[in-house]
Amino acid sequence: FWFLINQKIIPSASSETLIKLENQIAEVEINAVEDDEITKPPLEKIWQEDEKIEYNGFIITKKCDGTVADNDCKIKISKNNKTFVLFESGRNYWLQYGFFNFLGDADKQLIVHTYSGGAHCCYDYIIYDLQPNFRVLYDSRKFDRLVGSQLIPVDINKDGVFEFEQSVMSFDYFYASHAGSIFPPAVFVYDKKENRYRIGNKDFSGFILEDTKKSSDWFEEQYG
Repeated sequence: FWFLINQKIIPSASSETLIKLENQIAEVEINAVEDDEITKPPLEKIWQEDEKIEYNGFIITKKCDGTVADNDCKIKISKNNKTFVLFESGRNYWLQYGFFNFLGDADKQLIVHTYSGGAHCCYDYIIYDLQPNFRVLYDSRKFDRLVGSQLIPVDINKDGVFEFEQSVMSFDYFYASHAGSIFPPAVFVYDKKENRYRIGNKDFSGFILEDTKKSSDWFEEQYG
């Protein structure tokens, strides 16, 4: 399997490897966070319905042609008649965009969400900062489907800058079914030096262990 706790690939799923991984996690300083102290804003509330929005000099347009069941949809990000990015999708609800204040400053960041279809996949999120320059803060497509599910912003350390989590999908069907699988979170943290989000599981190991424990406890109740 593949796990993000130390940003390494672990090519095994044996019991021995799981024990070693558990011991390795235990050695990391635990930064436990109580659930009731964490706010998880649902991104569904930010998706825009307008066909055209101007923000910080950029124009974001979404246009869908065709029938309701099979749209030919496009999201275009442009400025001064220059197209920076163009997204395309077959269906309206598979392509969304909105604004969220990830970095805690005056300007919000633009986030584009795409869905490619499939039984239990495939969610992608791309976060852009528009000021002072157009730049990509995060692109889940670089992880080649190893992370999936909804992106959930969480200010874990309460510093005003949001971390966010997505699920590690490498354990899918590890028992017998998708519903019986455990999906530990991959946490991403904003790196001011690199001006982008990076994997931050080592920084927030307590949060990850707490989240994973809930899943494992549920698994034991169902299949133990």
